Amino acid sequence: MEVITSPKLMQETIISLKKQGKKVGFVPTMGYLHEGHKSLIRCSKK
Repeated sequence: MEVITSPKLMQETIISLKKQGKKVGFVPTMGYLHEGHKSLIRCSKK
């Protein structure tokens, strides 16, 4: 998991990972992870 703190860094990171053939799961939060977020994280790993 990687915490991204700016839109520009998010875009650069996604581009880099996709060039490596990797997939990206995006779960936006307001700084607190609750069960709904955890469920999205589990789904993004599939």
